[in-house]
Amino acid sequence: MILSITVYTLVGVMLFYFGWHYNQRFALPTEHHTVKEFMLSWEIIASFVLFSLITGLRYHTGWDHECYIQDYVQYQNEGTLYRPDFEPGFRLIETIFAKLGFHYSFFFGFFGFVNIFFIYFALRKQRSTIPWVGLCTMMGIYYLHLINSLRQGIVECVFVSLILLVEHKKYLLYFIFAILLSLIHKVALLIIPLFFIAHNNYQLKYRWSLLIVYFVFFIIGQFPELIFRVVNACGDLISYYGYKKYIILLNTNSYYAFRRTPFGIISIIIMIIHLFLIYFYPKLKEEYKGNAFFAMSFKLCFAYMCYYVLVQNTAFYFKRPSELMMPFFIITISYLLSYFVKHKQTRLLTVFLVLNISIIIITHIKLFFNYYQDTTSLYHFIPIN
Repeated sequence: MILSITVYTLVGVMLFYFGWHYNQRFALPTEHHTVKEFMLSWEIIASFVLFSLITGLRYHTGWDHECYIQDYVQYQNEGTLYRPDFEPGFRLIETIFAKLGFHYSFFFGFFGFVNIFFIYFALRKQRSTIPWVGLCTMMGIYYLHLINSLRQGIVECVFVSLILLVEHKKYLLYFIFAILLSLIHKVALLIIPLFFIAHNNYQLKYRWSLLIVYFVFFIIGQFPELIFRVVNACGDLISYYGYKKYIILLNTNSYYAFRRTPFGIISIIIMIIHLFLIYFYPKLKEEYKGNAFFAMSFKLCFAYMCYYVLVQNTAFYFKRPSELMMPFFIITISYLLSYFVKHKQTRLLTVFLVLNISIIIITHIKLFFNYYQDTTSLYHFIPIN
């Protein structure tokens, strides 16, 4: 527990410092680096290196990490596959690293680099958010999700940069890249319908209307049997996106069945964060008026929050499709933290920041007191032998 909290906290604080220092070197809000200058700045390079290292050096941290290691090592040593059902794009990357003789830590570190590269690339003109994104990624809910969902995590982070194509009206490229990303994980095909959420010209205006929509989804989510019927009715469509095995397990395995989730402290914190974002949306909308990236990020964030409370009482794997939008939740949190800093709202900043960075600490304290010492949520370094 202590190692995990120390690692996540130190890395989060260092990412925050690198992003903060970068911002200090460019005090004017209208002053921007070129893409090349941004990527070659020492703070951004240091962020990439740190994130890649900590992601590559983990061992059995993440649900499927052991499986990915076994597949990689077995292919490297014997030329056979442990998991033959991986998508061809992911398999190609794995094959290249394995045949070049790289240790599996380089393979995982590479994907850590991909994750942070595409998020930071998308945020290069939203630079006030970068320190907060680094901190909240490590100490909030997102990093644990990334290492639990390797292939889908890659798709999610690249998706953040694809929003820039929507912003610049390069729609064909957006759809082409969405299809190409399905070679990493089939869930990327959901990026196609998500285009219509991000690009929708409907203007979110009123706080009360957002709250009503949010609570409607929350109330429906208290009746999971309704969702169960809809899921089974849409079984063929869900199977097409690579989730066929979960439809089968839903109906045949009690572990994968829908169950009512108790409102623990983490769930309560996350929902309070949701309400913070909705309550302060009018302020953010005014602050970032004309910022298309913010507008699209908030729409995807709001969709994610509504889906989160809708499926809260189902099964863990039914949250995965919405997790494509999870990085926009972190980005929107960062916009609000930046807003509090700019307007010197210290109390609100403190409360909201504590809510976000307490998630990783509370999670690990709960694991410790529940004696879950072998859980894949705990961070372990690769063994030296």
